[in-house]
Amino acid sequence: MEYPQAYVPGKNDPYYPILNQNNRDRLNLYLKEIENLNGTVLFAGRLANYKY
Repeated sequence: MEYPQAYVPGKNDPYYPILNQNNRDRLNLYLKEIENLNGTVLFAGRLANYKY
């Protein structure tokens, strides 16, 4: 069961990735790595899309 809470900088960790430029850049790095897997791994769901 999930118990989401509001993100408070310095107090807790964000529950889901925050859509900012740093995380968009990170997503692009992940997508490049996925291309090297040649379909051997299936990523699905909201966290596979790196967004809520």
